[in-house]
Amino acid sequence: MGLTAEKRIMVFFERLGNELDTLDNNFWRCRSRSIIYEVLSFLQYLYTELNIDNNYKVLENHSEIDKVILYIHANYDEKITLSSLTELFHINRTTLSEEFTKVTGQSVIDYVIKLRIKIASILLSQTAIPIGEVVYRTGFNDSTHFGKMFRKHTGFSPSQYRINKSS
Repeated sequence: MGLTAEKRIMVFFERLGNELDTLDNNFWRCRSRSIIYEVLSFLQYLYTELNIDNNYKVLENHSEIDKVILYIHANYDEKITLSSLTELFHINRTTLSEEFTKVTGQSVIDYVIKLRIKIASILLSQTAIPIGEVVYRTGFNDSTHFGKMFRKHTGFSPSQYRINKSS
């Protein structure tokens, strides 16, 4: 497990600890549960992508791209741009774009958006966290953009998705 993965898991547990320490209102159970779902989603990614030979072997043939992927999964709730990744990993923009697409079959930004939508759909279907909080937790800057992306990838608005998945 890379340092970014360990860091991300520690952040999850710090958030969970803070939630359990404060118990500030009736939503602490929902928020705690959502953090646990985020941990499970991240661990599922680590298991499926790092231990099973899918389309490529992680950490063998594509080590630089794998580091980028791990970083994205560890920091999906923060601002991630192609420029910030090229700076952080000291990779040429064109090389990063081409190699990332070759390894994942999609662009960096598409990958980030799909990951955020996947996590948002888990939070919407498994918790009662307000949609505005889901927007924030999944790294989107505003609810309008989130709503458009969510509808594009799922066919539903976030509120429709929550209603359909909860019934």
